[in-house]
Amino acid sequence: MMLVAGFSGIGKTAVVNEVHKPIVRQRGYFIKGKYDLFQRNHKLEEYSHTLEQKVEERTQEITEKATQLESTLEKLYSTQAQLIQSEKMSGLGQLVARIAHEINNPINFIYGNLQPASEYVTSLIELNNLYQELYPQPLPEISEKSPILN
Repeated sequence: MMLVAGFSGIGKTAVVNEVHKPIVRQRGYFIKGKYDLFQRNHKLEEYSHTLEQKVEERTQEITEKATQLESTLEKLYSTQAQLIQSEKMSGLGQLVARIAHEINNPINFIYGNLQPASEYVTSLIELNNLYQELYPQPLPEISEKSPILN
């Protein structure tokens, strides 16, 4: 077995052609080819295979990240919907609080003044009774203005 190797242009092909003739005459086997080309192609195949593996790994990583992003986006949309619902409920609560306040103001005013008004009316009735005792015959102007007294 003989292997011829070397740089380009140094006459390897001429050597191979000269060696080839006697081997063929003796009915030997002769395989000729470019071993350095084979080695380069073999390395290229290895690089190609490595590159394919890396591309596949990167594709898998990108797919996983895309899935994570989709999941995150769905969570974001869900959180956004919850936030909007929360804001709506907050606004509704504030509206109800304002309405209750507007209803309670007059009711509290009336309730807060019932006792003083009752005392005032009682005082007026007592004053009226005292007036009727002291002046059983009111003046005609008063009688016309007060039909209750008649």
